Amino acid sequence: MAHAQECPVIRIETKNTALILKAGRNRQLYQAYLGTRLNCNSAYDALARENTKSFVVNDGNPLVDLRHLAYPTHGTENLFEPAIRLTHDDGNPSLELVYLSHTTLEKDDHTSETIIRLKDPQYPVDVTLHYKSFHDQDAIEQWVEIQHQEKNPVMLYNYASSMLHLNANNYWLTQYHGDWAKEARMQESELTRGTKVIDSKLGVRTNMYHTPVFFLSMNSKAEADPEVRPRSG
Repeated sequence: MAHAQECPVIRIETKNTALILKAGRNRQLYQAYLGTRLNCNSAYDALARENTKSFVVNDGNPLVDLRHLAYPTHGTENLFEPAIRLTHDDGNPSLELVYLSHTTLEKDDHTSETIIRLKDPQYPVDVTLHYKSFHDQDAIEQWVEIQHQEKNPVMLYNYASSMLHLNANNYWLTQYHGDWAKEARMQESELTRGTKVIDSKLGVRTNMYHTPVFFLSMNSKAEADPEVRPRSG
């Protein structure tokens, strides 16, 4: 287990993908990189050095500078969409989360779970980030636990199960919609500035109009993997 004073670099990796988190000198946790798995130790060594704004690894992909909090809060210096927003029992609407520790558990030969503990330095509010990586499936699952020990109830307005920061010139969204007997109609669109919302007012029956599944492609429309061929029969 690592502790706050070490300012660690946390590697969450699958066969082809790397999500790299870093605790800064201010003890806050940042997403330092998300992309193709890094194959050179020099890139990880550069990440361990504090606050180079951005640099390029051997394959030409830039490592993102330390601007993006791994789980951004509301009411402090964060200028982006918060992953969590709450009001404390004394009426204070500000929340700050600093890194406490992390550990990685090997579930089996192909699956691991990284658990990261964050805490507000002034209030008894704890947030635990869980990242479960499936090596062969090239997938990362994330969920979050939020706890508090304040004397009275707190008001929780927003809480996200995950937060990812992407870096591209433009983005293409693939989503699905439909109705009875014509479900899951695919629709592609380029995202413009602003907020895009996909929701349903039907509770558990979300598949009826808006399927709660989407994927995002950077810089161009998504393309099918040529190695994945439809089966006949």
